[in-house]
Amino acid sequence: MRLFNIMLIYLLSALLLQAGESPANTYLTFTVEFEMAEPAEFKARDMRFSDLPLGAPCAFMYTGPTKPATHKFFHDMGFKATMFVGADTKAETLKALEAAGVDIALGSYKGGKVTYSSFIGGNTVQEAFDVVAAARMELQKKVEGPVHVASISGHIRANSWILHREPYALKSIGYGAVMSDANVRMNYMTIPSSLGVLLGHEGHEQTSLEYYSQLSSMDTRKIPNEMIYYQILANAFEGATKRVGNGAIVRVQLRDFDQKDLLDIKDQIEKYGKHPKIWQANMSMLLSNQYLKGIVKCLDVKIQGKKGTMTVGIRKDVYGPVIQTPLSFKFPKKVNVTKISAFGMDGKIMQRESRLKSRTISHAAIPMGKAVHEGVQFKWKFTKAQMTVPDTCTFGVQITNTGNKPITDIALHAYVPTGLPIGMAGPKQVVYGKGMLVALKCDETSIAPGKSIVVKGKLQTQAESRFGLTPISLNMQAAVGGSKRIFLDGAEIPVMPVLGVDLQPRKQMPMRKGDVQYFQVRVSNAHKFLHGSKSQAKKGMVSLTPHPGLTIEPQSVPFQLKDSDAQTFIFKVTNAAWDKNKIRLRPVITLDGASTPISNLCVGTPIVRHQELIDVKPLDENGLLVYASYDDLTKNGSFDKSAGNPRPYHYPNFTTPYISDGVSKNCTSSSPSCNIYSPYRNIDHRAGTVMFWVKRDPVVKNELRYKGDPNTVPANLSEYVYEALFWTPGLQVYRYPDWSDKPGYVQVIYQEAFGDGKYGRRQVVNVPYNKEEQYEWMHWGVAWDIHKKQLDVFKNGKLVASVEKSQRPWYAFPWDNGGARRGWDLIINTQDHGRKCVTLRDEVYIYDRPLAAEQVLKHMKKARP
Repeated sequence: MRLFNIMLIYLLSALLLQAGESPANTYLTFTVEFEMAEPAEFKARDMRFSDLPLGAPCAFMYTGPTKPATHKFFHDMGFKATMFVGADTKAETLKALEAAGVDIALGSYKGGKVTYSSFIGGNTVQEAFDVVAAARMELQKKVEGPVHVASISGHIRANSWILHREPYALKSIGYGAVMSDANVRMNYMTIPSSLGVLLGHEGHEQTSLEYYSQLSSMDTRKIPNEMIYYQILANAFEGATKRVGNGAIVRVQLRDFDQKDLLDIKDQIEKYGKHPKIWQANMSMLLSNQYLKGIVKCLDVKIQGKKGTMTVGIRKDVYGPVIQTPLSFKFPKKVNVTKISAFGMDGKIMQRESRLKSRTISHAAIPMGKAVHEGVQFKWKFTKAQMTVPDTCTFGVQITNTGNKPITDIALHAYVPTGLPIGMAGPKQVVYGKGMLVALKCDETSIAPGKSIVVKGKLQTQAESRFGLTPISLNMQAAVGGSKRIFLDGAEIPVMPVLGVDLQPRKQMPMRKGDVQYFQVRVSNAHKFLHGSKSQAKKGMVSLTPHPGLTIEPQSVPFQLKDSDAQTFIFKVTNAAWDKNKIRLRPVITLDGASTPISNLCVGTPIVRHQELIDVKPLDENGLLVYASYDDLTKNGSFDKSAGNPRPYHYPNFTTPYISDGVSKNCTSSSPSCNIYSPYRNIDHRAGTVMFWVKRDPVVKNELRYKGDPNTVPANLSEYVYEALFWTPGLQVYRYPDWSDKPGYVQVIYQEAFGDGKYGRRQVVNVPYNKEEQYEWMHWGVAWDIHKKQLDVFKNGKLVASVEKSQRPWYAFPWDNGGARRGWDLIINTQDHGRKCVTLRDEVYIYDRPLAAEQVLKHMKKARP
């Protein structure tokens, strides 16, 4: 095995060498000339970029209005806005907004399954690509400008989320790489204010991230239209202009006003629309400013007396359409710059206050956005609307000289992203597979004014090419009127999977020696981000990747799809070996007539077979995993005994409150409770018993009320509107109180990864529970065994209900991710983020096997004979 690993590293390293020097580390160079009031010496390493253009202390933007007339009014004063819309927004609405000066951004994704971490965290990779890429493609058809901004939310780290390709592995944080490959080029978060640019070639070179101070979001929706409101708004502007130091983003929440109110507000804030200390910007401008700082580098500085030149490099893989703004330099202290120019164009100078009142800082901006676009027009034409993997496509780029001087000495280069990560060549050295290839052919070296040339090109995708909206960067070095220029452009082409492929379950899977697990593979040609009914991939074989120690039944199965069709297949996987190495089970799809499998988006399911990690030893011979008496106040919610982590996680301002009104001694009360624990080693999805005492908290007069129906299961249990007596991702106990003519009941649900029973993939048991019982201490127990297809509910020590036996196996999934992620998905009682239940809780037991009724009764009598 050691020899194999050495050979693997050698091969991966060889791939890196074959690729040559990364385009992200090479630069197009240009010269910036400047003059100073008096001579000064400094080096390239002393140069910095301004936080905001010309060192403005703040950038302002507003959000809120929906009427084009309101936007036009504010834009005429100099203010700017970005409006986040969905792909289903009407084309005429978008046209009117753009005409009013609004920057259009993609901010919602129809079909995205929201989780605590991400707005697409509940989707499979295939679904996420359909949601994100298809939405951006649809919106792009309706607008004139680029669609390259996305707002995101959730508990995520923006700098790592957008590169995350291992869903359900360490720290599950959503499918950020979907956003990167779909080429939605900015992530914007409000707390903290972070801007993440998603363009580049490989790894962290794709990412440029910056955090800004955010002075205020100033949510004014509840403030009446009175003069004090406008004065508050004016004071927000005035206060921001007095900042010294790092730039800040100020977001102001406005609304649609009537004409009289607009005139009133104009009197108060018009002067700030073109204020020299405020950069009025939309999200696309913030993106451009951030992107430039990530791809530009000061390489050298030469000074002779009061004059100097900087050699500046911009990465060759730069994606030109993003650049709209100046490139602003912050010169070292005591350097007083009076003039700056580049590309034959003069820049602007601004002296800004420093933190020391006796000192100013020179900020100088060259017109980068103007320089890389003005005088040239690029028109792209592809012979295919989209590509697959592997595939080839030719294209042409018509380059027109729109200026009045000839363009000479033309040199063209094109760049496309590397392939997907395929391994590691060192602790921090990621190896990327063979991605898309691009080739250009241009026989012309000059373009006369008003004339055009056509550049021919060819694209080729390979096995490890990225799926999504692939950016093709084009840079052109040339001379115009004696001045060296760099012209930048780019285009995108969708790279689509031949078939949609999904695998369930997809969470990391612990499989002990002797364990059996079922997997479902779904193949489809019905996805939005596919060829749909035009696809010729309608017939082939489905299998799973083989691994030593795994038996897969059946080994393979044929499929045949109709137009816009989908089929699912179930495989039984048996593990016969322990192994310290993690493996990954992936679907393998081979089309009829092909010798190699197709590339697909499914990342596969990681499987852990490490005995020390997953072969959990119970605390006693009866299979005890957890015991919590909640008698000892000093434990602050910790279990008395546990096979896993005994400590709860407490959200801010929450704790484990105790009261003396327990079954025998103390118990936990309902507020401000946060009794949530790690499921790893504390509960087993295969078999077990959970028991606890519960009583409605008499102090709470109003509670979350939901009129339940015991004959149905809520369509979306993730909406957190139900009273949870106990919760894990796979086993839930809900309490539905009496409501009007609806009697109360307790509903026990065992969630499967997939299935087609009476309640879909859910096994469900209902037990009556009336209002009087809710205010008494009552003992509940739930026992389950997936192999016996058993789900029993005990009430006060008696078996009161069991699930109907199904003919098929239970297609369960692990609740603890095999220990790879220390989450807090074992919820006994909490008031935060839904999962709410206003109850007292006491004497909790969890076992790793189903207990009989007499054993449950014995536990009940321990606390209350």
